[in-house]
Amino acid sequence: MALQGTLQDFGALETFQLIALQQKTGTLEITLGNTRRPFVFENGLLLAAHEAPLKAEDPLVRFLLETGYLKDEDVRVWLSFPSPQPVDPVDPLARLTDMSEDDVVTAYDAFLQTTLDEILTWHRGRFQFHSGKVGIPSKLVGPWKIEGLLMESMRRLDELADLQAVELPPGMIPKLALKARGHGFEDRNQRALVKRIDGRRSLQDLTDGSALACYDLYQALRQLRDEGHVELAEWIPACLWVQTLWRQRSRWRAALYIVGAAACLTGMTLGVQAFLRSQPSPWPLRDTFSFLSHEGELARRAYAAAQLLEVYKLRNGHYPQDHAALVEDGLLRAATEDEYRRWRLAWIVRDGGEAYRWDVGSSGARSQPTAAARSGVGVTPAGRDSLREAN
Repeated sequence: MALQGTLQDFGALETFQLIALQQKTGTLEITLGNTRRPFVFENGLLLAAHEAPLKAEDPLVRFLLETGYLKDEDVRVWLSFPSPQPVDPVDPLARLTDMSEDDVVTAYDAFLQTTLDEILTWHRGRFQFHSGKVGIPSKLVGPWKIEGLLMESMRRLDELADLQAVELPPGMIPKLALKARGHGFEDRNQRALVKRIDGRRSLQDLTDGSALACYDLYQALRQLRDEGHVELAEWIPACLWVQTLWRQRSRWRAALYIVGAAACLTGMTLGVQAFLRSQPSPWPLRDTFSFLSHEGELARRAYAAAQLLEVYKLRNGHYPQDHAALVEDGLLRAATEDEYRRWRLAWIVRDGGEAYRWDVGSSGARSQPTAAARSGVGVTPAGRDSLREAN
């Protein structure tokens, strides 16, 4: 049976139900990033949820260590034991450690429920089912009907969501009371939780780094709180003015959002301005000129030149051919002539000197008339007609 896909398209719950319904035999592998969880099935029944052979970093080993079933030396003996015949890694536990067969069954049932709780919360990842013969099943644990385990996990997850929303928000920080220090807790989950509480980490931090199920940890925490062994404190920032805002965050939240948005917008604006200043100017005449200042200066010079053209015509009866004619007539200095040429400010005389049109950028620096030429500043009617023809 070829079965593979993503959890976005086909969830873990539906995948388990499909394998059980069709009574398939093989191994289902579900992965999320570098995390991998195997599930071994035979005729639709779940046989195991651990790797074979086991390693020290596998979830089952970490679970038995954190719940106190095993110690570090027990794990070393267990994982290095040379079995004379192929057996499931779980079976030698009762012979190599202090765990009884009942302890092995109880611990594995809790581990299996923890693993299913974790898988059902994955909304991303991939799954692949390898059909075919499976390894030697355990003589102590299993098989299980997956449907009952899935229903129990769904109930636990629903109750966990209610606990987080009402009684125990994930941001709360648990702290041990004085009477809890040195107290011997009988419940394994409570002992595991007390070892992790340091008064600084939140519930979210405690559950994220634990091999136990979030549901079991929250149930243990609620019982410890009700018995007075654990106190829950809300996280408060160290800075005094931040504490004031934090305690009144419902009142200040909207204002903080506005201030944050304004700060982001201001930062973006300043960043864009800094970037534009760091780039070379697109206007070759003066690097410090912007586009508007360049066009304004060009319009001013065109207006002044138009006045000189009109004066020249009143004296000589026609418009001058170029800048040199203005210089010869005493209307333009040689330095000003060079400046006009740098600005590409030129004109073309037509109709025997009776009219002219602007030819700004004739040298190739500008292909279109400037704003001064387009607006007809200082241009005679004949010049404006010629300008419209040129455009």
